[in-house]
Amino acid sequence: ETALRRWLNAAALVRSFAVGGRVVTTASPSAALEALVRWDPMGFALWEMDERAEIGLPPAVRTAAITGSERAVQVFLEAITLPDEARVNGPMPLADSTGYYEGEADSDLYRAIIFFPYAVGAKLTHHLRSIKASLAALKKSEPVQIRCDGLDIL
Repeated sequence: ETALRRWLNAAALVRSFAVGGRVVTTASPSAALEALVRWDPMGFALWEMDERAEIGLPPAVRTAAITGSERAVQVFLEAITLPDEARVNGPMPLADSTGYYEGEADSDLYRAIIFFPYAVGAKLTHHLRSIKASLAALKKSEPVQIRCDGLDIL
């Protein structure tokens, strides 16, 4: 996505073909390069959306990131009831600020990500809020942070 946007922005600065303008790429063949050659960002966006829908990634589905200590995230996941259409990845330790691991993770924070369809979004987010509130009231574990549809979650 980013590569295609940058290529289109750069190509838009080139003079017209009629007056000798040329765009040359040395990139490997890819869907993004094909979209550049066809000058078809909309077609690329539709293709990308179809790919994401097929494998269940945003924006084709919604996400909820549950972040906290390993125990708190595990307790929270055990307390919730997910619809059949939802799936959970994690919990996994959060990476350092560069996104890479070197031995141990920089913090004691863990994250689980719940992927779920838009159709169950309102019901599921209400359920997540109510479970978070009930666990806090019962003081069963440390609190967790819940973020829905964050751009930087994945």
